Amino acid sequence: VLFRLSEQDQDLLVKEEAIRCMATVVSCLHKSIGEQVHAGLQVMLDRTRNEVTRLTAIKAFGTIALSPARECITPLVQPLIEELTALLRKADRRLRQASLHALDAIVKTASSGLDIMLC
Repeated sequence: VLFRLSEQDQDLLVKEEAIRCMATVVSCLHKSIGEQVHAGLQVMLDRTRNEVTRLTAIKAFGTIALSPARECITPLVQPLIEELTALLRKADRRLRQASLHALDAIVKTASSGLDIMLC
């Protein structure tokens, strides 16, 4: 899954499904896949900056934030929140809604990492 997620020259549907699959794998198997979780999440963060895969990656982070694997995104909370808040200014309604949903999930579940950031 990480290989497919990392590849640049994939079809759009393959990229989107790799992102969804990675979110599911992280959500369900985060304890058994170890360090690959962080590599996969970093690639997913990069996908939020890509206009083509942005919406799918944002929804995936929202899914992970609401799962038992929510502590896995703690190292990425600050750059993720910065990216999501910047997307709230975009004209695309679906993108704004997905960003708000992901921000809501992150704020509700990653509050310990936010205390330091907000000070």
